[in-house]
Amino acid sequence: MARKKTEEVAAQEPVTHEPIAQETTEQAAPKKTTKKKATQSAVLPKKLRVTLVKSPIGNPTRQKLTVKALGFNHVNEQIVHPDNASVRGMIFKVSHLVRVEEVEE
Repeated sequence: MARKKTEEVAAQEPVTHEPIAQETTEQAAPKKTTKKKATQSAVLPKKLRVTLVKSPIGNPTRQKLTVKALGFNHVNEQIVHPDNASVRGMIFKVSHLVRVEEVEE
């Protein structure tokens, strides 16, 4: 019996897939414009000089791959990277293997 009712309702009410028109009002509140505040990145230096001071041999594979992704091939090699969140995250993961200096360039 429940099946017949649903079939009858479906037959009585045709389904239309038309987009709903939204009414635009001319008296809409004006958008507030706010000035962007100085972010923390403006305070940070622009470059980081990273030096590999300890070999990644004997460390987990992910740390070895992170050292490789930072561009290191040898111990005591120095590489300059931009100061951004992704580089800082990689440095954090291998902080026991590298030395970091902030460089203004």
